[in-house]
Amino acid sequence: MVPTFLALSESSRLGASVCSEAGLAPTPLEERSFEGGEFKLRPLQSVRGRCVFVLQTLASSKDAPVADRLVRLLFLIPDSVRSPDGPPDAGRLLRQTASSWTACGGLTGCWRDQTRTDLP
Repeated sequence: MVPTFLALSESSRLGASVCSEAGLAPTPLEERSFEGGEFKLRPLQSVRGRCVFVLQTLASSKDAPVADRLVRLLFLIPDSVRSPDGPPDAGRLLRQTASSWTACGGLTGCWRDQTRTDLP
């Protein structure tokens, strides 16, 4: 079965390049933002029984700090690993269990050397 590749909007250009190199088509993803910082994420194709790869950059920007990007990534993944007996409202991956998932994201430093202090 062909793997499913999801790239959140912050990583859409990189996701398109990765899919091109891998010979895959990116899976369409619904992303909506609401007032108060709420959001909705869901793939628009079934992930049942597939290997799911999710790409999200964790680099901070003016519009999206590292924490917001990490939360968006984590909110998209849960249903791919929940058991079929789990609660019906858990996760976002179409309430269908994927065979496996891999989260891909660049690691960034959360502090700078000049802000670190030596511990006693």
